[in-house]
Amino acid sequence: MASTKKLLFPISTDHLFADGYAWSLELARRLKARLFLLALNARHDAREKIYHLLLEATGFYYTHYRHGAHTEKVTADTVFASGDFSEEVPQFIAANSIDIVVMGEGMNLASPISVPESLGSTGSIVLASIPLPQGEEGKDRFYDHLVHASLRNLPPGFHAALGKDRAAYNFLRRFFQRGG
Repeated sequence: MASTKKLLFPISTDHLFADGYAWSLELARRLKARLFLLALNARHDAREKIYHLLLEATGFYYTHYRHGAHTEKVTADTVFASGDFSEEVPQFIAANSIDIVVMGEGMNLASPISVPESLGSTGSIVLASIPLPQGEEGKDRFYDHLVHASLRNLPPGFHAALGKDRAAYNFLRRFFQRGG
């Protein structure tokens, strides 16, 4: 029996994270993985703001990613940490055997050390900011982000798991029809 993959998405009130959070939830759904949110610099007084931002991000997910007949429940475990990226993320990875760290644009700049050094051999996906095209609110953004993301050390089976997804076929068909 294969073990459940574990994903980590660090968040902070210093960076907008709705699109990255929504993408991470969708990745967890497609990989049937467990998603952890690590709220950085989360002093007690900042927790209310984090919960508010997570509520907005969940709305973004249901608006831009949950189309059609997906019935699987997708959740994320939120963990609050008082330290910053370079301190908390490597500790959390080691303590929880994280397979993939997903970072939204700007989060990788929050670390004073380079992202690859801080993550060791853990897989990483760094999302680039992509605008939401006008009139395409119902379009699946998952593969648009994946095409523009920086991928590193992804675990075996990552691409095979996504290859079983019909949306991948549809995305590739559209991609090649418009000439890349």
